[in-house]
Amino acid sequence: MLGVSQRMAAEAGHGVLHEAVPRSGGGYVGIYAVGALALLVLVGDSGLDSAKLHRESRPTVENLERLLTAAAASKDNSPTAAS
Repeated sequence: MLGVSQRMAAEAGHGVLHEAVPRSGGGYVGIYAVGALALLVLVGDSGLDSAKLHRESRPTVENLERLLTAAAASKDNSPTAAS
């Protein structure tokens, strides 16, 4: 699903895909890009408040991206990274 969504966004000329939230008979699967190297996947049942998911997911993804970026920078600056 993510690959198809990425291709659709690219073909439409809308840039990089940030999220895809397909709905099935049993509920939702939210797939969110966290930077260039990580994904956040959320699974919810059919009672999920999808509007709230959309509203609250972006700040959560941004926080995760900041944490991962800080962790990567810390790792790059560690004494063992220089050896």
